[in-house]
Amino acid sequence: MAEERELRKFAKVHRSIYSFNIRKLFIPIKRFVKKSTELTPEKLKEMILSVFSSSKPVKGKLGAKGTVPTQKSNPLFNALIILFLVVVVLGGIFLFVYLSPEQTGPAGPVFEPTVPSVNVTVLNSGFLDSAGTATRWFALLDIKALNATKLNVDFVIQQNFIPSDVYILRIPNYQFASNYDEFYTVLKDTLEEKGIYLSEITVDELLSLPKTRKIVLIVPSGNFPSVLVGKESSSFDMKTFANDGNVLIYIGYKPSDGILYRDSPAPQPIGEGDLSDFLLSFGIEKETSSVFSFQSSLYSVKAVGAPSVRPTVSGSAGAYSVRWEGDGFVYFIPTTVDFWWQFAGSNSSRELANAIVNANWGVGLARIQKTIELNGSIDQQIVVFSSPFSFSDKTRVSKSYGRIYVQAVNEVDGKSELVGISSQVRFPTRPNGILTHDDRAINSIVTGQYLEMTYSLNEASDSLKRLYLSAISMNNTEMFFIPITAGPVSLKLSNAIYRFSNSLPSGQYIIRITDDQRNVFAQSYLDMISFSVQPYIFDFVRGNFVFDVFLQGETERYLGSLPNIQVSFDGGEATSVSFRNGQIAYNATPTSVAGNHTFKFVFGSDTIILPLEYYRPVSMFEKPENIAAILLTVLLFGIGILVARPEKTYYWIDVPDFPPLQAIAVPIKRETVVNMFDNVNKDLRWQNTPLTINDLKMGFKKIMFRGKPLLVGDYNLEMILDKLKEEGYIEQSMEYYGLKRWERETRRSIYYLALVRALRDIFVTEGIPFLAFGQRGDADTVISYGGEKIYIHIFESDKVIKKAIETSSVGRTLIVFENEVIMNEFLSRLHSPSQLNVVFKMLVDNGKIFVTPINKFMDVLEKKVIFTY
Repeated sequence: MAEERELRKFAKVHRSIYSFNIRKLFIPIKRFVKKSTELTPEKLKEMILSVFSSSKPVKGKLGAKGTVPTQKSNPLFNALIILFLVVVVLGGIFLFVYLSPEQTGPAGPVFEPTVPSVNVTVLNSGFLDSAGTATRWFALLDIKALNATKLNVDFVIQQNFIPSDVYILRIPNYQFASNYDEFYTVLKDTLEEKGIYLSEITVDELLSLPKTRKIVLIVPSGNFPSVLVGKESSSFDMKTFANDGNVLIYIGYKPSDGILYRDSPAPQPIGEGDLSDFLLSFGIEKETSSVFSFQSSLYSVKAVGAPSVRPTVSGSAGAYSVRWEGDGFVYFIPTTVDFWWQFAGSNSSRELANAIVNANWGVGLARIQKTIELNGSIDQQIVVFSSPFSFSDKTRVSKSYGRIYVQAVNEVDGKSELVGISSQVRFPTRPNGILTHDDRAINSIVTGQYLEMTYSLNEASDSLKRLYLSAISMNNTEMFFIPITAGPVSLKLSNAIYRFSNSLPSGQYIIRITDDQRNVFAQSYLDMISFSVQPYIFDFVRGNFVFDVFLQGETERYLGSLPNIQVSFDGGEATSVSFRNGQIAYNATPTSVAGNHTFKFVFGSDTIILPLEYYRPVSMFEKPENIAAILLTVLLFGIGILVARPEKTYYWIDVPDFPPLQAIAVPIKRETVVNMFDNVNKDLRWQNTPLTINDLKMGFKKIMFRGKPLLVGDYNLEMILDKLKEEGYIEQSMEYYGLKRWERETRRSIYYLALVRALRDIFVTEGIPFLAFGQRGDADTVISYGGEKIYIHIFESDKVIKKAIETSSVGRTLIVFENEVIMNEFLSRLHSPSQLNVVFKMLVDNGKIFVTPINKFMDVLEKKVIFTY
C-alpha cells in the first residue's frame, strides 16, 4: 500500500491536444447511429439463418475476450420453412402483378381553346363534264385560318338563287309564341356558327326593302300575317315576294284559320277569294315529318290551278315548298313555335337553321362536304368537287347558285371554339363545249394504254384556234399545258378524238381544252386512281413474297393488265416484276434479321411504301414460362446452399473508441445557396445554365468564414443539394444542377438545359462553331464541322422524328440523347409500322440521320461510331 501511495504521488496526468485544419471541419461525424430497418440482402440472409440456428451461445478460445455462438438445425424443419418462403414470394408476385389497382399519373393542366379565325375567298368556280352526260361542280377556295384544329367545308348547290340575308318578321301580336325569345336566341347562335347573321325586321321595314335585295324571311307568328296576303300593300304579298327571288319560311296554322292584322290582338277570318290568287289548297290530313322533330304536321298543302301558272310542291312530309314564276319560294312548316318546342326544344331552332343553310326549299343539285384536319393554321388554295348530278331528261344544267360556309373548329382538352363564315357563289355560264372520257383512270405508264377523249367545241364563231390540253390539280397547280392539234382548227369542231398519254399521279383534276390564251372551250372531271398492296405470302428466310393488288377503295383484286410495276426491298435497287391474276410475285434477298422491313412499289407516278415486320421464332430459352422455371430452380438451389452451408464460428472483439474528430457547424442560409446559381451564371456570363459541383465550389469560395474563403467537400455539397431537391428548389439532370424556376422562365426542362450545357462544353473544347441554341426553328442548333453544316436536335419526345426528317433534306442531322439506355429505348419504338417511322429508319440507313448519346457525340460526329436500330 505504501508503494502504491508513493507511485500516485509522482503520477502525472497528461491531456492530449488534437489540431485540425479548416478542411477537417467539414468531415461529417455521426455521434449517434440509428439502427437501420432497411431490408438488405445481408439482413435477409441473417434472418433466414437465424430461423435454423440455436440461441445458446458457446464460449470459444481466442486468447482475448469473446464468445463463440454455435448453430444447430433440423433438416425437415428447414425444408418446410423453405417451401413456405417460396409460396409466399410467388403469391406476393401474383397479387402485385394481377390484383394491384392500375396506377395513373397526375392529371395534366387543362388548357382553354382560343377563338379561331378563318377567311375564305372563292377564286374560281364552274361546271365540269362528268362521264359524258352528268355534271359536277368545282370551286377553287383560298382558305386562311389560325388557331384551328380542323375546318368543315359545306357547299350547297341549288338550281335557284340562295339568299344570304336572314330576317325574322317581328309583329306586335305574336300568336302561339311564348317560347319565341329562346327560339330566336338559339336560331341566331346556330346560324352565326355557319357564318349567317340573323336579325329582326318590322312590317314597315319589309315593305320598304328594294326589290334588288334578296332575303330569307322567317315568320313564326302562328297565324298568317295580313301583309303576306296583300292586306297591307296592294303591291306586296307572298307571291310577289317569292317571284322577286326571296324565300318566305312560315311557321304556323294554315292561312284559312285566320290572319293577323297589326292593329288586331287576335286572328281575323279571311275570305276564300283572298287566297284564290295564290293557287294553294290546304287540307286537314296529317303526315309524319321526316325532316323535323315534331310528331306530325297540322295540315297539308297542295298546288292547284292552270298548268301554265301552276306552282310546284316539293320536299318531304312536313316541309312544303311552293314556287311561282320567279326564283323564290314559300316554305311552309305546318306547326307552331310552342308546339314544336314542346317536342324538340332547342333542336327546333337548329333544325330550322339546317334547313336555311341547305336551302331545303329548292331543287338541290349537289353538295360538297369536306373536313380538313389542321395543326393550327392553313394558308393555301384548295379545289373541291361535288358528286355527279344528272337530270332525267339528260339536259345540261346551264346555271346554278351556291352557298359555301366554312366552319373553323379549335378543340383543346375536349373543349371547342367555333367560328363560321358564309358566302354566296354564282356559277359562271357553262362552256358550250363538251369533253367526254372515263371519270376514273389509271396512269398510262403502268397500263401502257392511252386515255381516249372525245370533245366538241360547239362555238358559234367560225374562228380558227390551235387547241391545248391542261390539267389543274386540287391545289390549283397546272400539271401540264400541251397542244392537242397540229395547227388552228374551227371552233365548230365536233366529236374530235384525242388519245392522251396520262402520267398524272393519283388525285382529282380539272381537265381543260383551251386556246393559247387559256380561254376555256370545254372542261371535265378526272379522278386518277392508285392502288393498294396487301401481303399474301411473305417468307423472309427464303425471300419469297406474293402481294395482292387492289384498286383504290375496292375490295376485289385488280385483274387488269399492269405491265410496268417496279419493287424494291429495304432500300435496294428497284426491279420490274410480273403481275398476274391480281398478284405480284417478288423474290428478295433472304434475311433473318428480325424487325421491320420495307417494300417500295412504284406504279407509274405513284409510290407505295409497305412495311412488314419479321418475327424471328422464339427459342425455348426465350419463352417466359421457361425463364420463370429456370429462375425458380436457381432460387431454390441458392436457398439450399445457404441452409446447407457448414457452420461457421463468429468472434467479436471489443475495440476502444477513437477520440471523435472536432466538427464546426457553419450556418448558411438557403437563399444564399439558391442565389449562388444565378451568381455563378453571372460571373461566367451565362444565363439559366445548369452547374456542376465544381462550378458551385467556386461560388462557395466567395463566402468568407473567419476571414478565409469557405472550402466545401463533395460529400457536404451533395447533402446540401439533395436537401434543396427535396424542398423543390433545384433539379438535377446528369451531373448538372439547375433552379426549378428556370423551367418556367425558359419554358424548357432542366434536362434540356443540361444537354445544352453539355453540348456547348463540347463545342467550346473542340473549337466547333455553333449557332446560339433556340435561334432556329427547325433545329436546336447548327454547327459547322469538316466543311458541312450539321443540324443538332436534343431528344425530349418522339416529336423529334418529324423535325429530324425535315432537316435531313438540307444537311446531316444528329439527335442527341442523355445516355445510351434512353437512346436504345427510343430506337426500339421505331418498329411500329407508321409512315414517319418508316421514313426515319430509311434516312438512318442512308446516313442522313445519326443518333448518339452525349458521351459519344464526337465519335458519332467524326463517324467513328454509328448507332442504328
